[in-house]
Parts: sequence; structure tokens; C-alpha cells
Amino acid sequence: MSDNRKKSVTYPLREAVAAAVPALLTFGAGPSRTRDDRSRWHLGNRRAARSLRMAPIYQVTDRRHEGRSVYVPCHEIGTTVSAWLAELGAQSHLVEDLERAVDDDDWPTAHDIGDRLSVEVTHWARTK
Repeated sequence: MSDNRKKSVTYPLREAVAAAVPALLTFGAGPSRTRDDRSRWHLGNRRAARSLRMAPIYQVTDRRHEGRSVYVPCHEIGTTVSAWLAELGAQSHLVEDLERAVDDDDWPTAHDIGDRLSVEVTHWARTK
């Protein structure tokens, strides 16, 4: 967005607000123009990354391929197992049930579904 457009949108708004409530401009109300869009994008992603760091991490192991194991948050278990099944030319609705069981901490069900899909899911760690 060009500087001219910013001025045409921002200043009339500030003037209207200042006319309605003069004290708002005294205390710095209104959009901050000290940071550019790139720094706002960076701050937003840092907040998202912080929330993901608090998620529990699970180890998903493929029993058909020795040594194939990944560490993922719960919401990526289904995607990972589906990709492994797709390599074999298969798909299953049990993948969604497995992810739901792990998310609900229903480990007996998760282990039963994992046996049918030839995968093992274990709670690995909670990073902070």
C-alpha cells in the first residue's frame, strides 16, 4: 500500500476520532505506525509458535518399516499415518479414530487402532 493511500485512509479517521473524543489522541489511541507489516507478521508467527511448543509431542512408529519413526503433535498423527498408508496404496477411516483417541487420552482404544494400522503411538514429551 502506498504512503498516499495510508494517509488518505488513516488521517480522516484520526481526525474524526479526535473531534469526537479529544483525549484519545493524547493517550496514543489509533493504529501504531512504528512497525512495518513484516515485523507484525513476525510477531504473529512467534505467538503461534509459542502455542505449538506447549502441545504434547507423540512418537509415531511404523511397524512395517523398521526404523521409521516421527515425533509430531496430535493434530499431525492422522496426516502422517495417512501418508504412510498411501505409500502402500491404502486408506482407512481408522486414522481419524486413532487421532481422536490419542487426543482424548483413550490409550486402550489408541493401541487397538494402532495394532490394526500397524503403527505405534506413544506419548513422547511435553516441550516448554
